Amino acid sequence: TNSMISIGLSAMPVFVRLTRGQVLSVKTDEYVEGARSIGLRSSSIITRYILPNFFAPILVQATLTITTAIIAEASLSFLGLGQQP
Repeated sequence: TNSMISIGLSAMPVFVRLTRGQVLSVKTDEYVEGARSIGLRSSSIITRYILPNFFAPILVQATLTITTAIIAEASLSFLGLGQQP
């Protein structure tokens, strides 16, 4: 269990950087500025415009990271350091 937690925590900075970059990129788009100009609340802008537009890159990164995590766990198990039966 500890090895799975450590593999997950070591992959976390990639997701944080990707999320921050995507949000900063989407935040400056014209449709977000237009929504802000008509007076929509921040929570409404986030749920309607920002979340759907940064979710796709996060999903792709998650798919790639899961495969890497599986290979890392299999490698540790082969060495006798992974999940015990």
